[in-house]
Amino acid sequence: TARMALVQSQYPNPDFSAISEQTTLVNNLDYSVSNMYVGHLKTAYKEACSVLDKIAVLINHYLKLGHSEDSVYYHTVWFEPQARDSTEEPVLSQKVKDESWLLGLFLLCREFRGSRSSQLRNALTHKYVRIYRAVDGPKGTYSFEEMTKITIDVFYKVRCAIMYLSLFISRKELSKKKDVKGMI
Repeated sequence: TARMALVQSQYPNPDFSAISEQTTLVNNLDYSVSNMYVGHLKTAYKEACSVLDKIAVLINHYLKLGHSEDSVYYHTVWFEPQARDSTEEPVLSQKVKDESWLLGLFLLCREFRGSRSSQLRNALTHKYVRIYRAVDGPKGTYSFEEMTKITIDVFYKVRCAIMYLSLFISRKELSKKKDVKGMI
């Protein structure tokens, strides 16, 4: 879905252009753009980011980390479960420490968490992000081209995360098979 939305944001077609023209409700006095293409680009970004949370749910389930499913995210799955209102510093889970093959995925998620990309995801999900096409917007806004580059970068990180996860699970399952054969 995310890849399709990204492609649709990049290739204008008469149908999307007509819909954008017919559904414009307000004349944007700040020259920000709000149309089908921007909507697809924002959707692509949010959907790509949501894959990281889905990976976290899988890791939580696979390693039996004990997080409740409604509170596991790509930035919390690595740590011991704690109350939402806790002010304590998170402690890295021992099960995660024992899995050296998860290091790449952990570092990728930590890098993403501390980046501008994570803030952008929160803004897209909970607020409003303005995109500009013809002019530069004020601080904290994005040009369409900049947003496209950021989205493609997130796609690359998500692809890496999927590969790290796949390698980790393959290695774990292979070691289980070796353990079973050794017992027979």
